Amino acid sequence: MKRITLALSVVAILATTSVAMSQSTSPSAITATGFEKVIPVTPASPDGQKACSVYAPNAWRTTTTVPVAWALSDCDAFAHALYGGNIWIQAFCFWSKDAPSTKSKMTGGKPWNLVTPPSSANVPDDNCGW
Repeated sequence: MKRITLALSVVAILATTSVAMSQSTSPSAITATGFEKVIPVTPASPDGQKACSVYAPNAWRTTTTVPVAWALSDCDAFAHALYGGNIWIQAFCFWSKDAPSTKSKMTGGKPWNLVTPPSSANVPDDNCGW
């Protein structure tokens, strides 16, 4: 009987905590680890959302949305500062609706690496401001 009572008490505590967290008015009030704030993500505009993708072929890839003011050189500098030189970088545009000419929700440019710095050839076909 004690086990059932304890289990029900734990369920009640978890339910109360969940409700209290869901009623928070600020997205920054809930933290992932307790040490960092959650930053709300701005939804992609109809004009597209820029993203910088960094990867090691056949190993891993990480993609980060970036500010509108970023250029390919900013994506390049970001990638090399965080991940070193043996990587590839690719600019993307994510669209709320289908992109103008490719009719896709995602368009990516030609990848580049440390040996081949970015140029206009690396801009996605449907450019969202790169």
